[in-house]
Amino acid sequence: MKRVLIILALFAVSVSAAPRGVRAPVVAGTIQAGARAAGQRYENEPDPSTMATYYFGLLRRGPKWTPERSAETERIQREHMANIRRLAETGKLIAAGPFADGGDLRGVFIFQAGSVEEARRLVDTDPAVQAGRLACEIHPWYGPKGIGSKYAAWKKENPQAQDKMVTYQLGLLRRGSQSTPADAEEKRRLQENHLAHIRSLMPFDRLAGESAQKETCSSYI
Repeated sequence: MKRVLIILALFAVSVSAAPRGVRAPVVAGTIQAGARAAGQRYENEPDPSTMATYYFGLLRRGPKWTPERSAETERIQREHMANIRRLAETGKLIAAGPFADGGDLRGVFIFQAGSVEEARRLVDTDPAVQAGRLACEIHPWYGPKGIGSKYAAWKKENPQAQDKMVTYQLGLLRRGSQSTPADAEEKRRLQENHLAHIRSLMPFDRLAGESAQKETCSSYI
């Protein structure tokens, strides 16, 4: 869906989490206080040197999705999960998890890739996508550097450790009915207030998420 502008935060996505004390970076984006750094255009904007572009995949029911379970769908599910683990081990898939509401949206992938085309090639290795049970739309997403790095280091040191799943809420921001301000000054004011609001939520853990992932589980596809 091309109308998606930005992913605000991991507020009902399940992702695997490292044990207590091993915290991955905030997914919503780190807001830096103080003077603007080079490249910043607005007050409260994240320092560009702390940010990176990722590729955010929204998994939906594909054209061949059916609610029934069978030996074939069980096989596809097993291979889907095995492929997630394989991609995670390459370091390309840094977060993944299912939506918990049972709707058309089935899950999320976050890739550390060089381009949309590379992310698409990675998605296309998924047996559930190949079978048409899932389809994935991919969007470039601007987020803090190092997402998943602490968890990856912990998992490397503790390869047999059991992961646990936790649930966050995911907010998708889209263009609203008044998405084009009348003038540049109004646009700046709105954007700076928007960024200030995001920053105000972060100290209370209202806008945060542990994006750790390796042995991630998934809802039934």
